[in-house]
Amino acid sequence: MSDGPAPAPPAGGFDEHLPRIAWLVQQALIHQAAARQVACQLADLGCIEPALLPRSGLPHLADLQERMVALEARAERAWGEVRRLGGRVADRELGFVDYPATVGGREVVLCWQLGEETADHWHERGEPCRERRPIETEPHG
Repeated sequence: MSDGPAPAPPAGGFDEHLPRIAWLVQQALIHQAAARQVACQLADLGCIEPALLPRSGLPHLADLQERMVALEARAERAWGEVRRLGGRVADRELGFVDYPATVGGREVVLCWQLGEETADHWHERGEPCRERRPIETEPHG
């Protein structure tokens, strides 16, 4: 799932903001994974009679639901901050972030993934991240 167009980025380029963006993407993915774990717990507890929950020693369903919503909200705040810094969240599962750029005189998209030290891949606007290529292979035409 990808987000819509990114807002105008603050002063400075993508590389300047990359350490903060990397941290935000990492946090978002951690919160998303934790929310999925809580969702699995809720699904498992759905098979237990609610009246038995207090005696079972298991957390109450409402507490788990509240925790899941809070984790999802934390992830969304992190993604929102990435967008505020000018990035477009291209893949919320793999941690891809796109950023508008000019390469070889053409308007393209820099494509960065969590774990990479720099944004050194690009793809055409409208292409998915799986079509990205190293910046050394600049666009022609």
